Amino acid sequence: AAPESAAVRAPRSYDCVTTAEALQSWIDRLHTAELNAFGVETTAPDYMQADMVGLAFSIEPNAAAYLPLAHEYAGVPAQLPRETLLAALKPLLENERVPKIGHDLKHDAHVLRRAGVELRGMRFDSMLESYVWNSTASRHEVDALARKYLGVDAQRYEDLTGRGAKQISFSQVALDGAAQYASEQVDLTLQLHRTLWPKIEAAPPLRTLYDAIEQPLAPVLLRMEHRGVLIDGA
Repeated sequence: AAPESAAVRAPRSYDCVTTAEALQSWIDRLHTAELNAFGVETTAPDYMQADMVGLAFSIEPNAAAYLPLAHEYAGVPAQLPRETLLAALKPLLENERVPKIGHDLKHDAHVLRRAGVELRGMRFDSMLESYVWNSTASRHEVDALARKYLGVDAQRYEDLTGRGAKQISFSQVALDGAAQYASEQVDLTLQLHRTLWPKIEAAPPLRTLYDAIEQPLAPVLLRMEHRGVLIDGA
C-alpha cells in the first residue's frame, strides 16, 4: 500500500554519545525541548528480565543521539559508566514537566524502573496513536508504521542481531550500527507522532479516546504489571 504521507528522506544527523561533554550537551537540549522522543535498547525482548544496553533521544526530525552503556564485545570503544549515565539522566526522565514520547513507553518504563528510574511525563506514545487512529491498518511496530505513514524503509532489529539460534544480543552489536538503529527508531517515533497526532486532533472522539483513556491507562497498567494483581476467584 502507498504511504499516507510520503516525502524524500532528509539527511540525518545521528550521534553516538561516549563522552561526558557530549552527554551534558544533549541533556541541556533535552531539558528545554518542547518534546523528547526517547527509547531504550535492551538485552532481551522480555521487559521484566531485560537489562538496558543504551538509550536514544530525538528532539527534532532527522537528528538523534544514542547513549550506549552496556555493549560488550571484543574491541568495544569506551562507554560512559552506567552509574554516570543514569545519574545524569534520572532528573530528566523523572521530571513530570518534561513531556516525553516513545513507542510503547510502558515497555521502556518497566526497564527503567528495574534500573531505579521512575519514568514520568509520558505524554505521547506513537504506538497508541497508531492504534487509536487505525487499529487494523497495519502492524504497529515502528518499521511498519514508518513505511505506511512516512514512506520510509527503516532498518529492522534483525538486520543487526540476526535471527533464530544465531541471533545475538543487542549488547553485542557494534556501537556504530547500534547508534544508527536506535537513533532512527526515536527519530521515526517523533516523525510518526507529528504525522498521526494532527489526524487524531482533527477527530474529537479520537482525541478524547486518546487523552482520557489510552494514554492515562499506560501508567496504571505499568503498576499492575510490575506489582501483579490479586484475583478473587470466588
